[in-house]
Amino acid sequence: MARTILQPETLAAPFGCLRVLVIEDDSDLRALVAQVLRDEQFEVFEAENGRTGVDLALKSRPDIILCDVEMPELGGLSAFQAIRRDPALSRVPFVFVSGVDTTAQDIRRAMNLGADDYLVKPFTPDDLRQTVHARLRRHVLDATSPDLGSVTLGPSAEALLALESSVRILRRAARGGMGTVYEGVDLTDGSRVAVKAAPFHDEMREARLLRESEALAALAIPEIIALRRTVITADRTLFLVMDWFDGEDLGARLKRGTLELPEVLAVGRRVATALAAAHALGILHRDVKPSNIFLRDGRADRSVLIDFGLARLPEAAPLTLLGGIIGTPGYLSPEQLNGASEISSRVDVFALGCTLFEALTGRGPFAGENAMASLANVLMRVAPLASSLRPDTPRALDALVAEMLSRDPALRPSDGAAVMERLRAIGA
Repeated sequence: MARTILQPETLAAPFGCLRVLVIEDDSDLRALVAQVLRDEQFEVFEAENGRTGVDLALKSRPDIILCDVEMPELGGLSAFQAIRRDPALSRVPFVFVSGVDTTAQDIRRAMNLGADDYLVKPFTPDDLRQTVHARLRRHVLDATSPDLGSVTLGPSAEALLALESSVRILRRAARGGMGTVYEGVDLTDGSRVAVKAAPFHDEMREARLLRESEALAALAIPEIIALRRTVITADRTLFLVMDWFDGEDLGARLKRGTLELPEVLAVGRRVATALAAAHALGILHRDVKPSNIFLRDGRADRSVLIDFGLARLPEAAPLTLLGGIIGTPGYLSPEQLNGASEISSRVDVFALGCTLFEALTGRGPFAGENAMASLANVLMRVAPLASSLRPDTPRALDALVAEMLSRDPALRPSDGAAVMERLRAIGA
């Protein structure tokens, strides 16, 4: 597995591959601004008024927006508010551009709305470059600031800036207790990537990220998220650079309702294939659940298994978490809850069974009034048949899911390969 150690010696790396949206009704000025930015290796989109600018922002997903204030059809302030209503664009740097008659009150109003900067005409190409670079760099630094109420720190600003010689960070895409995920651009080929970072100076979570990198390096198949490389900065911050996917995880999809039967089978086959590859190498995922199954482009037949941070690797040192149980309640097998010293690939089979049951019925197989009741149900009750909640479930799929949810591990399919073989025999 390739590992790169980066030094933070340069803080002024070019921001090539990033997208800029220029919203300006003066065609001559718009063309000049666009050319200056293209000379800086930006990808530039141009809009001649606010209404077109809003539409183009939603389609192009720019990394920074320059917008005139006074324009026909829809003014800059209204365009700004419309763009910021989109969650994906709510933190994109936004710079207003206006004429010499701009008043302090105009500027204050724009800044109070949440604008990031203000360029007053006339301005020089250097003014433009410096403003754009400063806003983008500030955006990178802001991405490291903890959310209100968060107790988990992301990587340091210095580490992110050092990473920029290899990957250009665009935005923070997600933050959780086990780390932060950024969307970025791989400067080697210009493609979008996901960059996963351990919380700053957190040894346990760094160990988990290393474990994930080792598992992914051994598993190069389409059904598992691809690891491009591991990067370690001079301050020992660890980053995993992985392929970026558009779409959503299965957990988000199930909030809108159950899957169609062909979709359930497609997800099951893809995840079983991923588990088969892992199990063949002695790797247990140990955290199979809907939120760790990503639907590329929203398609079940392009499902990818992600997050191997809790994986058990062959001959690896044990991973200990607070409370001694590794996994997610609702998908933990009885033997895991009982603290068994030895577990097998059948724990992943059980978790996939829980996931398929949920995809079919919209609820977990052991759902109770609260978390403790659900855990007790896993230990004491037999899961209902999926067909009791969804009558159109094929008999063969109903039987397979029931076997996967057996309390006795010996009664479950042995591993991902066994599940995959059974699913392939079931017609869509």
